[in-house]
Amino acid sequence: MKEMQTDQHAIAINQPIPEHTTEKLPSALTFFLPTRKRRAVLDALAGFSNDRTQAILIALGLIDTE
Repeated sequence: MKEMQTDQHAIAINQPIPEHTTEKLPSALTFFLPTRKRRAVLDALAGFSNDRTQAILIALGLIDTE
């Protein structure tokens, strides 16, 4: 078996330092619907709240209504 030699011109690439606060940042939740179903979902969510994020959380029972 042939040993690999280190390239003297190679540059060491360090891994980025992990963020310690990323869990507090918002993350996107994306899915695709046909136009009619999208409109139906948005109309249904509007009955819970004007804020789509709040509306979906309320509709799923993850938070109480305001």
